[in-house]
Amino acid sequence: MRIKVAGTILSIVTLTVTLSAMCQTAEPRAPRTRSAATPRQQTPFTAELKVVSVRTLINGATITRESTEVRAVDSQGRTMTSFTRLNPTGDEQTSVSVSDPIEKTHISWDSVRKQATVLQMPAPGAARAECPANTPAFAAKGPPPASLKSTTSEDLGVETINGVEAHGRKTTTTIPPGAVGNNETLVLVREVWLANGISPLNLVVREISDDPESGRTTRELTNITLSEPPASTFQPPEGYEIVTKEPQVSCPAAQTVPPSAQ
Repeated sequence: MRIKVAGTILSIVTLTVTLSAMCQTAEPRAPRTRSAATPRQQTPFTAELKVVSVRTLINGATITRESTEVRAVDSQGRTMTSFTRLNPTGDEQTSVSVSDPIEKTHISWDSVRKQATVLQMPAPGAARAECPANTPAFAAKGPPPASLKSTTSEDLGVETINGVEAHGRKTTTTIPPGAVGNNETLVLVREVWLANGISPLNLVVREISDDPESGRTTRELTNITLSEPPASTFQPPEGYEIVTKEPQVSCPAAQTVPPSAQ
């Protein structure tokens, strides 16, 4: 009996010494740290596109309108989009829109009024803070619900468009009779080709839209420069009147017509 008890005591002492040694030699684990994600830098570019819109009237006549679109993006994410078209008088009119996430401003101007409007972007969450709580709002009439239309998508592969490699996709939307007051099936087809290697803001190098209501519209790249746009690209021309406006928060408006009656 004494031998058995002594053996048990010896085992306990040995186990205690072993655990004590393990605790002394084990190194504490360093806390895990997560590295912050590096924001993706924008590929800068300046692109010019030709836009052609053709609408066919009920008597077979067509109305064709042409315009030029210029889109510029710098490495910091500033964007500029301009449209130049002919007025009925034959004069050119250019409308420009600039979004600046650095200065948090949106600037717009046109070549007719010679006036630039600078709108400060509202701070995140400003709409929730300033809009009254529990404001009833009903959605206005819009496109038919998803349940009343079917959409299919087709991969068009890769193609070189005016020297730029682009990947295309075609989307076909079918609207059955009666969905929007139509007595026959409506088919809307849209092709979009995005330039490869330009990100995170993509460049559309070709877009074709066939709509039974608005007609056929094409946008296609005619020229591109893959370099940093000049700083003046994102600023109104000299001599323009500058009008600054405070941030505007749009709250949903209450309507008395229930959705079921729309």
